Amino acid sequence: MKNSHLSFALLQAAALVIAFGLSCHLALADDTTMSWDQYNEAGAAALRHSNYDEALAAFTGALKRAQADNAQGDDRIGTTFNNIARVYQAQGKLDEAEDALKQALETDKKNFGEDDVLVAQRMNNLATLYQRKTEYLKAQALFEQSLAIQQKKLPPTHPDLARACNNLAEIYRLQGKYSEAEPLYKKSISILETSLGENHTDLAKGLSNLGRLYVAMARYDDAEANFKRSLAINQKAYGPNSKASLDVQRSLDELRSLREKKGDEATQLYTTDK
Repeated sequence: MKNSHLSFALLQAAALVIAFGLSCHLALADDTTMSWDQYNEAGAAALRHSNYDEALAAFTGALKRAQADNAQGDDRIGTTFNNIARVYQAQGKLDEAEDALKQALETDKKNFGEDDVLVAQRMNNLATLYQRKTEYLKAQALFEQSLAIQQKKLPPTHPDLARACNNLAEIYRLQGKYSEAEPLYKKSISILETSLGENHTDLAKGLSNLGRLYVAMARYDDAEANFKRSLAINQKAYGPNSKASLDVQRSLDELRSLREKKGDEATQLYTTDK
């Protein structure tokens, strides 16, 4: 009997803690003394610590503040919707994240026009979500639009242009459109070499991506060359036991195993034919 009373008391205490937490989150969203920047800093800090309810409350407060300040013509409303989407994505709530990213995109289209670089970034964010949801055709359309805007607006050696080329190449690769992906990967790598130098870790990522494409195309020598170059950059930047280095080393090991398997299959086929 005592145990049941104790359990009931614990449940009551837990309910009070939860209710207090929720009321604090609601109070945060309605705090009229905080600026938009303060709300965003609070939301970002909460998100870093996986305090999703607190992050959402802070970003909701930021949205209310931006709307109250009549922030049409600047990027605060769009940025806040984007931040809200980050919380939903961290929670795995992809449909809610999609809605928020669409709001960010439409808001900035109205504020800055259809071909602004910021709109291209919003397109990229929404496309990345569609890629995560394996809605590849939707992702491809947005990545293509984003790249077209950035090609028009950015210098030809801008790093963001390299990333746009890489993103579109990735979605082509995932759909098996290898001939479309390869020149985009190469263009991305060329831009990064020019803009960031031959030892930058962004370049290492691009080389690994091209290596994965070559594995899919059974161009194993080309894949190995790109993986080795990527590995050398990561080892120099992060050390041989870093996650980045170990990931590329794993790709090399898997490639080696694949080549050995293909060699065994070829030998078996040759023996059988004889």
